[in-house]
Amino acid sequence: MSKVDASPGRVFLLRMLKTADRPAAAEEPGAARFMSVPWERLPDGFERARAEQEMLTLLQGANKAGALELVAGKASMRHLPGKARLQNADALARFLGVPRAAELAQHCASAILALGPNQEMMHLLTICRTSWENGKAAFGLTPGDVPSAERRFRLLQAVLAPDWGGGDPRTISARVFAAEGANASKILADHLGGLGAMLARLRGTGTPQQALEHYRISKFPIRVMLAGCCTVDMPLASGGHSRVSCDVAPSMTIPGEWARSLLWSATVEGRRVLTIENLASFELHTRSCRQPGVVVVFTGGMPAEPVLDALQALLRPDIDGRRPALHHWGDLDAGGLDIMAYLTDSLDCSIIPHLMDEVVLQRHGNARSYGGRLHRHMARQGSIGELARMLDRRQCGCEQEAQTPQKLVLSTSDGDNEFKIAF
Repeated sequence: MSKVDASPGRVFLLRMLKTADRPAAAEEPGAARFMSVPWERLPDGFERARAEQEMLTLLQGANKAGALELVAGKASMRHLPGKARLQNADALARFLGVPRAAELAQHCASAILALGPNQEMMHLLTICRTSWENGKAAFGLTPGDVPSAERRFRLLQAVLAPDWGGGDPRTISARVFAAEGANASKILADHLGGLGAMLARLRGTGTPQQALEHYRISKFPIRVMLAGCCTVDMPLASGGHSRVSCDVAPSMTIPGEWARSLLWSATVEGRRVLTIENLASFELHTRSCRQPGVVVVFTGGMPAEPVLDALQALLRPDIDGRRPALHHWGDLDAGGLDIMAYLTDSLDCSIIPHLMDEVVLQRHGNARSYGGRLHRHMARQGSIGELARMLDRRQCGCEQEAQTPQKLVLSTSDGDNEFKIAF
């Protein structure tokens, strides 16, 4: 979504249009309800006046186009529209320059039909199109993202072909997306869950994972990438194990089943773990910011079970009952907070943000619209709640890759507020 698309006023109007495309709205065209204009989503401070004028101009333009009915606000907000009601969805779509749900569904379905789908694919396409025309996603696919839908149906076409032989996801992706090169395996990884759901619907029984197994699609082998002063048990072909150091440059990748055997090196003091969400940032950090006493673990977005196993092993209390401190560096947005919350809840420990604060937002942030995605985090205590309230107030965010890696600023205290970010 571009910065223009992310403006609170435009997001509000797009939400009204999406509501109009739902079945209940189509059945009762005269029942469109008034919706409160989200003035509270505008930024504070000197940007407020400009943002307020932009939203007002947008609402008045939609009203002039015959799309909206506006009602003045109350008390101190009387000079601004307090509520809006949709009068003509087609007029609003033209004003915004976007297609209606039915038009999007038709365009996306045409692209799928060009693949020459078989009968089973046509059945799934009918299910998708029905949802798309009602403004809903289907199996994680939306009609506005035609390339993603095409890739999913290309995978289906390969899996449902008579000569399908199954296999490892890496070989499957290379066969189906040969022109994508190194990106092919990521495409399949992104679609594996949705592909399983579609195959389960065709079978009429079982879970998505069982459907993938039925069609002989094996799981990706999960590996753990880390760097720092720890060791791991490596199984030997002759039997037994050999303890191997993970303190190699720039990092080490271990099979997921080894993760629970991780131990800190005996001489390490002041132990700390830093989790990093994105691969590019992990690679840069491990090459330029290595520190004694810090083990860096790549989460790969939302961490898989072997990554959690590795973290649980590294966060085990020492003989004095003290646990290493856990730091996290990720995207400063709703998705990044989802990952932080998942880590905190899964590992039952507090988490210390690294390069995730208001200064970073001021330097590298761009406009976002979160809707209600932050609400469940805003009630939390500690750093996650503070970050959620800040993001909700400012309505902007920052990708991790926009920043330059920096070392942790170490402290003698393990308290959440004792760790500060150096700039």
